[in-house]
Amino acid sequence: MVRNYLKSHPAIVSSLGLSADPFRGGIELSWERFGDVLYVVQTHDQPDADAICSGYIVQRLLAAKGRRSILVFGGQLVKAEYTELINGLSMVLVPIGEAQSVIGNEAIVHITVDCLPGGLNVAPLPEVITVLARFAFDHHRHDLAEVPEDYCINSEVKSCTVVLYENFRNVLKFISDSNAYTALYYGLQRDTNNFEHALDPISLQVKQELETSSLLNEKMLQSLESNCISADDLNRMYAMVAKRQFVPQYPHVCYVWADDNTDPNILGKTADLIIGTTGIDIVVMMSYQTASDRSRLSVRSYDRFFSAVEVVRAIGEGGGHATKAGGILKSTSVAEDLAAFFNQFYLIEVGQGIPNLEYKRFQRKKGVSYVFIPLYKLYDRGTVLETHSSKRLLVDDNVAIVNTDGTLYTMPLDIFKERFDEAPYDEEGALLDLPIFLNRISVAVTMRAVLRRPGPPVRVGVLDKKAKVISHVDRYYSEEAKCGDLLMVWDNGHLAAMKPASFERLYEAVPD
Repeated sequence: MVRNYLKSHPAIVSSLGLSADPFRGGIELSWERFGDVLYVVQTHDQPDADAICSGYIVQRLLAAKGRRSILVFGGQLVKAEYTELINGLSMVLVPIGEAQSVIGNEAIVHITVDCLPGGLNVAPLPEVITVLARFAFDHHRHDLAEVPEDYCINSEVKSCTVVLYENFRNVLKFISDSNAYTALYYGLQRDTNNFEHALDPISLQVKQELETSSLLNEKMLQSLESNCISADDLNRMYAMVAKRQFVPQYPHVCYVWADDNTDPNILGKTADLIIGTTGIDIVVMMSYQTASDRSRLSVRSYDRFFSAVEVVRAIGEGGGHATKAGGILKSTSVAEDLAAFFNQFYLIEVGQGIPNLEYKRFQRKKGVSYVFIPLYKLYDRGTVLETHSSKRLLVDDNVAIVNTDGTLYTMPLDIFKERFDEAPYDEEGALLDLPIFLNRISVAVTMRAVLRRPGPPVRVGVLDKKAKVISHVDRYYSEEAKCGDLLMVWDNGHLAAMKPASFERLYEAVPD
């Protein structure tokens, strides 16, 4: 979470001039260490509503401290929705090609919002510009080996405006301005497709606080909603829908080569339209951009096994979220490369059949220790449980059990009491104290149990290629297994994958 991130990164607290505990003692922005310099705030290329609103919020924060700033962007803007937003907030956005003429010979502080400096979708500043320091606020997942001290990234929340609100809550409340609160709200609303996507606890709390603030400009929000697309855009989208082609052997996957220089935001809207009206699960949109001499990618995925980010990286470079992602196309044969990507995996789901492997029967070893959480004391049905290794499970039973390798399963309380005894804590048990998240809220796990008798036998086969496994019918998360991992199938149809080393510690062959 952002709060924990700041507590563990004191440098970003001091560099931004925050109090030692900004979430309790209030936030005081202090940019004085840079002197009277110009702040250049930059969005990602083809900025969407969240990027534009985040840029606006950073400029308001700077203005509250009497600092000069400009907001720059690369690419294009959609004429309808985003022009309406910019005009409604009285913003000025400077195209990256004009940045040098505005900045002149000044040294600057560079701040990116809704992206990171140097990203594939972030146009570089002119090399002649002197940058004194770089800051970044983002909510996307990243591949950085080490996060710089002046970067604030929280990939658990749904929009960059939430990251900013959570960091600068007290200052924004002091500003108490209708435009600022409306921008914070609209950035979250548009990045969650009008709140159709499930909100994490922080984003949900921010949404509720903004809605009860009495500062939202409802008239502006209604106007933006009704002007989110132009008649010209509709004509272009109609033409693109008619061009869709399907990946061989995968009728739920289609791709579209749009006209050159089609705005990436229109690509995304067209993909949403195709999914919403045709039942297709994965849509890949592409358009060659003359200015960059590259083809842009916009991908939407509502497939239970493959995220939009995975699809982007199968044929190009980029990032984003599970349902929405974008980037740069690298493939020269899109249909073939997509089919080859999907063909790498077994897709294994309860009730949908399993691979024809050579299976043998095993059972749990007696005395194997587990970590367990009595969910009936903590949360109701529908809890999302996740371990440190991102093993995730939608919990519908009373007790959650965590194996030593981080795999998860659940069972009713009465069955648990029949099969398990509580185990005493010892030095070996310290290895089992795994960090667990329930609905993204961390909980301490120190309880252990030991098996009284071997559990029901399980059929086990060795995977001869990679697999994606969904263990429960109503589970939304697909666990990926590698070639050589073990596929475990119970008599009741439950499925799981496990590493061979972990399996050997926990299971033994069923006696003849």
